[in-house]
Amino acid sequence: NYATKPFPMDNGDKVIFRPAISYVQNDFHMDSPTRSQHMDQSGVTDISFDLAYAPKMEGGTIVAFGLFASLPTGSNDLTADQFAIGPEFMFGKASSERVVGMFPNHLYGVSGDGADHSDTRINKTSTQVFWVEILGGGWTVGSAPTFSYDWNKDQAEIPLNISVSKTTVLNGRPWKFGIEANYYLEKDEETRPDFMLSFNISPVVENKLASLFD
Repeated sequence: NYATKPFPMDNGDKVIFRPAISYVQNDFHMDSPTRSQHMDQSGVTDISFDLAYAPKMEGGTIVAFGLFASLPTGSNDLTADQFAIGPEFMFGKASSERVVGMFPNHLYGVSGDGADHSDTRINKTSTQVFWVEILGGGWTVGSAPTFSYDWNKDQAEIPLNISVSKTTVLNGRPWKFGIEANYYLEKDEETRPDFMLSFNISPVVENKLASLFD
């Protein structure tokens, strides 16, 4: 999952770096108009990351813009086999009670074997809409569905989403544990199950790299 590393600047702005890596266990039956088969895949997915600039805003407003990228580091069955990059933007509002906002981005394959052919090259627009209620005691509950459109396949993905998380301190370091459920109203029948459950673990880390820029 994402571990956010902010680089604070003297004027209050921030440069944000968020790497992410996921382990996937797929075990579902796939039915499509052309074939029927059982999907049984497990392994590490491609590493993705954000590099964004977030100007200092007043009144709990969140604004950030930058680049979103994916590196072909995943397991054989789970990698897109290409380097992909594109623009991203985030707008939201944060208070002591809740965080709401939206996060659109576009990803396009630019190099690697997967990007050499138009039918396998990544060309996807995504928008995450999020509403998270802060309950106290380290607990949150909310919804953060990611809607996407694959321009190569002319395929939309529309999920219903709910998530619960708890931040707790273990051995002096805060950790965020979460569970997330997605039910897909529209999806690629060859790659997505009807229902997906995710478990997320993120360390809340101090960014020691920021001291290099002092």
